[in-house]
Amino acid sequence: MSENASLGLLNFVSGAVNSKDAFARLVEKCREYSRADGAAALRAHTHRPGYEILITEGRTLKPELVFATSIELPGEEDREVTRDKKDLLFSGTRVGANIALRREDNSPLAMIRLEWENPEDMAGEILKELLASIPFVTPLMEHFRKYDSRISVHPPSGDVRYEEIDLELDTPDLEVFFRKLHHIISSRIKVGATGCLLKDKETLVVEPGALLGKTTALPPRLEKNKETSWLFDAMEEPKSNFPGPGETPGKSAAVPILYKKEALGVMLLIGSRNSPSADDVNIVREIMDQAAIFIKKALLFRETKMQGVPPLLLVGVQRDVLELAESYAEADASILIKGETGTGKESIARFLHMISPRINKPFFTFNCAELVESLAESQLFGHAKGSFTGATQDTIGIFEQANEGTLFLDEIHLLSPPIQAKFLRVIETGEIRPVGSSGPSRKTDVRTIVATNRDLQTMVGEGKFLHDLFMRLDVLEISLVPLRQNRQSLMVIAATILRQLAAKSRKSIEGFTPRAKQALLMYDYPGNIRELRNIIEKAVVLCQENYIDAPLLPQKLLKIKAATVVPKEIGEVDFEVNYESYKSDSELVYVTQLLERARGSVTEAARLSGLHRTHIYNLMKKHDLTADRFKP
Repeated sequence: MSENASLGLLNFVSGAVNSKDAFARLVEKCREYSRADGAAALRAHTHRPGYEILITEGRTLKPELVFATSIELPGEEDREVTRDKKDLLFSGTRVGANIALRREDNSPLAMIRLEWENPEDMAGEILKELLASIPFVTPLMEHFRKYDSRISVHPPSGDVRYEEIDLELDTPDLEVFFRKLHHIISSRIKVGATGCLLKDKETLVVEPGALLGKTTALPPRLEKNKETSWLFDAMEEPKSNFPGPGETPGKSAAVPILYKKEALGVMLLIGSRNSPSADDVNIVREIMDQAAIFIKKALLFRETKMQGVPPLLLVGVQRDVLELAESYAEADASILIKGETGTGKESIARFLHMISPRINKPFFTFNCAELVESLAESQLFGHAKGSFTGATQDTIGIFEQANEGTLFLDEIHLLSPPIQAKFLRVIETGEIRPVGSSGPSRKTDVRTIVATNRDLQTMVGEGKFLHDLFMRLDVLEISLVPLRQNRQSLMVIAATILRQLAAKSRKSIEGFTPRAKQALLMYDYPGNIRELRNIIEKAVVLCQENYIDAPLLPQKLLKIKAATVVPKEIGEVDFEVNYESYKSDSELVYVTQLLERARGSVTEAARLSGLHRTHIYNLMKKHDLTADRFKP
């Protein structure tokens, strides 16, 4: 490695979007430079001996390590060589070496493990150069770890990882959320009880179902006083080993629930004597960093439901989309949301409005398909009395109705070219002129969000969409994936919709049978979430039992052939009523589609799916698939 190569390593890692991606990039480059056959990133547990495997590259892990939640790693010093076969991580390797990532206080952050099949391939000089480069990368990795908690933290038995936690916590029902969060926390640390206390002005409120475990009840509303001041202070910084508030016995700790810069409340941990420990608090802090966005989504759902408007349901929306929306929330620039029909573009627009400084101002939605060509300019910008037949009074347009707030224009591609030109002028200058008005232009202050299910760049090439308007809109962009590319969230979305519709119909429907789940998972949903909702709504009306079964679903779901998505040599597979057979078939369909989309790159497949790379390798091995088969 040269100095330029070291800089290249730093630049490559700095392009990561989160900590998982950063570790994947670091492992990939270390393996490339060292020509290792297998490489892995591991992190030392803070509360027990051993290491956690985060990322692997190259060779497959030994079978006994695939689902290990903790391993003992010999040779923990930098460059210490391991030759004992039982101490190696990968199948078929004969020698390994370590590269440690250490913090400023010399405490371990992570370990890069490199292994070779041929000992002669292990170049000592390359390892020395890698060791010289790593100290420059370590602060960057620490930065990612501090602000992003998507890599698993001390997973319990069963290898539950943060990608799975995302699916577990994604619910608009706060009571369900509290139960699942308690399970996640109590499976990782020793704690008697947990309580999620949400902020309501100057008080902390114990939500129904939020206090779980072995403890006596807390007052429903906690006022700040001498006894509880530490609990309120914990909304800024975690507090360890304090006397429990009110009737709570023993020792307690509290961890802030922070969404962006907003304190949503605290997670109260109730133990005994010296439990929970400082390490426990750090673990829960990482979990709450992950969970805060789901609490915010549930609170927005409840808030909009109480306002009597359609509840803001964001279940199944990918974390990357929400984080991108968060980064745009403070800006006043126009935003373009792209996605197929039914993917939830309006929901994302509402989310943007509700986390922006304009939250207390109007949110106005308008579908451009509703524009009447002869009246389009009047509908958008208003008109003066007498400007045309039937104009009996001055009327303001939708831009002025949304003044100081947010205007969401759906199907923006349906605007005619003359209206596109006027729309461009408005978003550039903020000025409108009503039809027939002889007075000066009116100044407006509107945050504009537009959406489309078309390729605007193609429409520009066809002369159907103004180039200047496209360039103006193509700055802040959010792309939503269709439901068929988000199958890992499909049943979470379906279950949420089912709970809503069952409650509305006053029916006690608990879920879907395995046959119904199979049918739902195999369908491609050209209408996306909107079509899924319609399918479930019909099934709820017809359902007379506690579970929705496959015969209640449309025939188009029951006639799906797997041959359209699996390799030809596997053959056609009709609808499989045996659940275990279905599970294997649908798993094969999914991993095949995933690798096709990732063009044979397991790293890209892991990024797209949110699955651990090791899990993808195991699926490939199980179904006799190779990455080369999918490479162009």
